[in-house]
Amino acid sequence: MTRCTGARPPSLSWRRKRNASALLVGKYLSPEVIVQYEQVLEQNSAFYVRLEYTINRFFAVETTASQGDESGLAVKWAKDY
Repeated sequence: MTRCTGARPPSLSWRRKRNASALLVGKYLSPEVIVQYEQVLEQNSAFYVRLEYTINRFFAVETTASQGDESGLAVKWAKDY
């Protein structure tokens, strides 16, 4: 018998990025934390690993690691009007 823990299953999506297709896999580790892996599907393409922590409904912190030059840290701010 399997117990339901309330954990969300990983998500899988396909998208276009800079005229190239990409495969994106993400998993919520908690309601506030998501980790994502993105692989651009073209020759000699980079991969990205993102970790996003939602502080509250207005602020989130995102860090990105890449084999390319797009690694970094961002603070996101959102306001619905």
